[in-house]
Amino acid sequence: MTFMVHSLAWRALVWVTGTAAPLVAMPPDYRAGLVMPLFAGLLALLTAAEPEGGWVLPAQIVTVAAWLVTTVVYGYAPSPAAGLVIGLLLYLHHGAAAIAAQIPVAARIPAPVLAAWLARTGTVSAASAAVCLLVAALTGAAGAAIPAAAAVVLGAAGALAVARALRQTGRGAVPGPDTGELRGGAVPGPDPGSPDERDSSLRRW
Repeated sequence: MTFMVHSLAWRALVWVTGTAAPLVAMPPDYRAGLVMPLFAGLLALLTAAEPEGGWVLPAQIVTVAAWLVTTVVYGYAPSPAAGLVIGLLLYLHHGAAAIAAQIPVAARIPAPVLAAWLARTGTVSAASAAVCLLVAALTGAAGAAIPAAAAVVLGAAGALAVARALRQTGRGAVPGPDTGELRGGAVPGPDPGSPDERDSSLRRW
């Protein structure tokens, strides 16, 4: 029996990552309240309910804006670890939403699709962690030469650019082999033919 994940369970992953990203990015005082976590959860719920809609990119913009408020407005020192976690959550959220947008709600995601996605996500995560450690080591030696606010703004711009590029890439589904199946596993019926052909066949009876 082939392992498969239900589309609703996958959309739950979209909701979890979409909620966690702004919560990690926002100031601690915001997380301690009720309004902002509720707002983050509702916005992530919209991305999970309509992953093919226009909610994914605004949700990521909200996360980056929360990060800017935390570091620039409130003056919290930008942490490489926090930046890495936020970036990975954004990547997971976007990747999961891109797959959910191609899968009907009642369908199941096959194991080969999950394996390919996990392999790509693991590769990107490992590469991101390596780059983050390298940048942290380089800026640690010359931290005074790079203002914290400038580093945050550049990091936010890069995050938005990557999110935009991933969104454009995720819009085009990769066509699979022609198996004669429709979305959701439905098999199309025979071609009923043109209206004239159907009328002539009816007149025979």
